Amino acid sequence: MNDAGAAQTTDAWLLECGSARVLISVTNMQHVVEASQMFHVPMMPAHCNRAMVWQQHVIPVINIAMWLKEPISAFPYSCIIGWQDIERGTEHGALVASAFPQRIKVHDADCIVPPSDIAERWQQCALCFVQLEGDVIPVIDPARLFGASQFKQEAQTRLGLIA
Repeated sequence: MNDAGAAQTTDAWLLECGSARVLISVTNMQHVVEASQMFHVPMMPAHCNRAMVWQQHVIPVINIAMWLKEPISAFPYSCIIGWQDIERGTEHGALVASAFPQRIKVHDADCIVPPSDIAERWQQCALCFVQLEGDVIPVIDPARLFGASQFKQEAQTRLGLIA
């Protein structure tokens, strides 16, 4: 039977980052660490002034809720994200999460054009947006989020930091 008209689905990880929710591709999610020790990085914005050691590498940690100026809650999980940087090869960073990530299926039919305020809020790091349980949720591009070298960004608009 021909499934050409069937909607395509893909697996993703749903991360609860305080009141904000984001999706990460299953190919980018590497590991989830519970209650990891983090170290303060001086002179960095509050949302990205932490680093942690994972597999003998120091990696940057981003708190999306803090970046969005959302209410602060406990973040017991660090989600290790990997991506390919055009100049440096495989890179890693971590996103803190307030709940253990959920693996879900996302259907092509769930993709939407977000309202302009939401699109603007996530323009630096969202690949696209999906409608899930009544919420508009961005699908995050880790390379953009962590400021990979292939994306030229102005200093005043940088969300993350170069890993």
